[in-house]
Amino acid sequence: MIRNAGKEVLVAAEFKYEPSHSRAEFAALPGKLPVVVWGLDGVAKDVSRIRTFVEARVAQVGFAVFIDEGRYFRHRPAQPGTVWHDWDASHPSSQSPSVLWASWPQVVDAATDQA
Repeated sequence: MIRNAGKEVLVAAEFKYEPSHSRAEFAALPGKLPVVVWGLDGVAKDVSRIRTFVEARVAQVGFAVFIDEGRYFRHRPAQPGTVWHDWDASHPSSQSPSVLWASWPQVVDAATDQA
């Protein structure tokens, strides 16, 4: 949370990160991946929580950000109220992550009519 000097919550944010399953360090850790839960106990819960924080006036705005480094979850449809953003790799041998983004209240992009 980000608060102002009066301790009012301006921003509530939830972050999750799924590392690329092709990372060498995970070869020695069988069963460690995936680290993120997609459904109601994970990503969907974060999206719901930001909305709850804002609607309960606990925060002025909320964000849920899920960074999917190796695009393990990218084939799944975006959670309700979210949108996938695919990033290009910085160079040919690097990862090209996808980011699932949500904000509440929702801001609609006039160019795409998407939240």
